[in-house]
Amino acid sequence: MVQHAPWRLCRPARSTRLAHDEPLANPKTRGKRSAGARLFAWFSSPIRAEPEAVRARLLDTTFDRKFAVLFGSISVLVLAVSAAVVTGDRWPYAWIAADLVLFAARFLLMRECERARKRGGTGPLAGLMAAGGPWSVIFGLGCYGCVISGNVALAVLAALNVAGVVGVVSSRNAATPRYAIFVMLAVSLPFLVGALFSPAPGMSIVGFQVPFYVAGVIIVLLQNHAINVRMIRAELDNRDLAIKDALT
Repeated sequence: MVQHAPWRLCRPARSTRLAHDEPLANPKTRGKRSAGARLFAWFSSPIRAEPEAVRARLLDTTFDRKFAVLFGSISVLVLAVSAAVVTGDRWPYAWIAADLVLFAARFLLMRECERARKRGGTGPLAGLMAAGGPWSVIFGLGCYGCVISGNVALAVLAALNVAGVVGVVSSRNAATPRYAIFVMLAVSLPFLVGALFSPAPGMSIVGFQVPFYVAGVIIVLLQNHAINVRMIRAELDNRDLAIKDALT
């Protein structure tokens, strides 16, 4: 005769609805939000509809990248100074000034987000994301100026910086894939146009290959995002089961 363990006989059936499986937002309040709030909600939302708890955990990683922001600004300064020396134009100095201002703003917003997280809040995530948008556009335009100048050294440096930003965004911004794709396009499309019309020899060939490279990195980004979502959901599931399960 087969004997069953007592805990299997008396174990209560748990509900399949866990604590974090709450709707993303109240449909009645969606229409009351401002255009900026709706835009932030769209850019910061996962690709697929996820509970609010999952979205909040994903957003927690968006301001934990001070080193990446610092390294990006250093790379921009090196490239912009090189462009100023080689071309003798004034636009690299405007690029340097804009990058320093945006770096200071993003760094302060990150610190405020960290303080808000310690208090249990969210912080100015929308402002942080809004500051990253202009940085991406200005970065792309600066790389366009480098590659369209016809100087091979500047074109190579711009290509390295664009590839570096696109690669870093695919992992560091995997929590917000829509925003990450916007950043990738903002930094790569100006370089693409500049490469196609650059007087530097062979740059048009590079320009034709840029879309394939960016498309491949976007696929990697979406895979990283799916992995992050699965890990967060598994963590929240285990936490909820530990709280609700009668045996734990």
